[in-house]
Parts: sequence; structure tokens; C-alpha cells
Amino acid sequence: IQQNKQQINAQLMEQEKKQQAINLLLASKQIQQLDLDKKENNIKLLEKTKLLQQSEISKRTNLYIFSLLALVIVIGLFSLYFRYQQAKKKNLTEKRIAQLEQKALQLQMNPHFIFNSLNSINNYIMNNESELASDYLARFSKLMRMILEASRETFISVSRELEILRYYLTLEKIRFKNQFDFDIQVDNEIDIDHIAVPPMLIQPYIENAILHGILPSNRKCNILICLYLESDKKMICLIKDNGIGINKSIAIKKEKTIKTHKSVGMNITQERLAVLGEIISDKLQVVVKDISEEENSGTQVKLEMPIKNLEV
Repeated sequence: IQQNKQQINAQLMEQEKKQQAINLLLASKQIQQLDLDKKENNIKLLEKTKLLQQSEISKRTNLYIFSLLALVIVIGLFSLYFRYQQAKKKNLTEKRIAQLEQKALQLQMNPHFIFNSLNSINNYIMNNESELASDYLARFSKLMRMILEASRETFISVSRELEILRYYLTLEKIRFKNQFDFDIQVDNEIDIDHIAVPPMLIQPYIENAILHGILPSNRKCNILICLYLESDKKMICLIKDNGIGINKSIAIKKEKTIKTHKSVGMNITQERLAVLGEIISDKLQVVVKDISEEENSGTQVKLEMPIKNLEV
């Protein structure tokens, strides 16, 4: 009996060991399953975090793209607006030039000059000086035609401008009984056939020199016109006369209670120079000074003119 009890106890202990082993195995499996579940949860969490990051990156990328597109659109609109304003300003400037040139054409050869020229022709005819009358009339007609042709253009060659001036000065010299001589000097750097200037800018200052400087002197005088380049955008025209000088001219007008004023032609010329200066982005000036102290008597005008090259 004692032996059987020992055997039974041994069997029970063996079964208990087996049961413990089974329990340990089950516990181990449960731990492994828990670890596996935890890993899966971690993987899902990582995947979710990755998706959120990708979504955030995608949102930021889209925001950057939209911001860039908006910036490009704003810059494009600003550029279009700027070009529109520049074009508008250019059109207004061109209209102003056209209007001023039209005024200059109407005022360039003022009614007094035309009347006096025709009166001179009439006097030649009345005095039976038909040859002088014919010559004067031919020169006068040629001058009118040249001025009308030049007025249709914004720029003409220096050679054409000088031809107009020579005809004008010759007519005035004849009309005033050779009271003055004139000389035109052109710097060698100026290609008179391929460099162009706005037409009829110089003539009003020459007319002013004759009427207010030379005629009141009651003696033979001289007019010197010099042209030289200042830059690739500017040409200088110096007009010098040895008349009574601008200071004395103003004093005489004050003594005679005559209101001093600039000629309309000179005012129009200065307006044209202001507009032309805007086009070349450089100020164009006219400087008038009395040179009586330097050369006994006289006036000098320094006129800055815009230039451009004519196509060959």
C-alpha cells in the first residue's frame, strides 16, 4: 500500500509538473501575442504618423505653390500696369510734341516776317528792281516750302536745318539792307547728313538777335552760329551776336515803358525742349547771357539740342 501511495504521488507530481509546463507555455505564448500586438499597434501608429506628416507636407507644398503662383500673377499684373502707364505716358508725350510742333509751325514765320517780306518784294517792284524782286520771291517761296516739309517730321538732318537757317538769314539780310553778316561753323565730328535734330529750334533765337540786338545798334553787326557735339544724345548750338546786348535791350524797353517779354516762338521752343528732354531722359537747357564785358557788346545763346542718328 505504501508503495502504491508513493507511485500515485509521483504520478500526481509528474502531472502537476506537466501542467505547470503547459501553463508556462501558454503564458509564454500570451506574452508573445501581447508583444506581437504591441508591435502591430506601433507599426499602425507609425503609419498613421507618416500619413499625417505626408498630409502636412502636401498641404505646405500646395501652399507654397499657390503662394508662388499668386506672386507670379501679382508681378505679372504689376508689370502689365507699369507697361500700360509707360505706354500711356509715351502717347501723351508724343501728342504734346505734335501739338507743340504744330504751334511752332504756325508761329515760326510770324505774320510780321511774312508781311515785311512781301512788302520788300513790293518795294522792289515799285522801284523797277524786278531782278531783286524775283530773286527775293524765289528765296522766300523756297524757305516757306522747306519749313512746311520739315514741320511734318520730328527730326531732320543737320544739313537740312542749316539750309533753312541760311535761307532765312539771307532773306533777313536782304530785307535789312545788309546790316549784318552771318557765319555758320560746324564741328568736324558732326556728320550733317546722318545726324538729325528737331526742326526749327534755332530760328527763334536768331530772329530775336536780329530784332532786339542788331537792328537797335544802327551799325553793321555779325551773327556767329557754332554747332558741336556734347554727347551721343546732345548737340550744342551757340548763337553769338555783337549787337547792343540783352541787358541794354531790356534797359531800352524799360525806358520806353515797353513791357519786356520773351517772343512767343522762343517760349514754344523751350516747351518743345522740355518735352524732348523727357524722351531722352536728360534735361535740355537754354542759357542766354550778355557778353558786352567780354566782347564790347553782344549776346550769346547756348542751346542744347537732342540728336539721333539717321539710318543710312
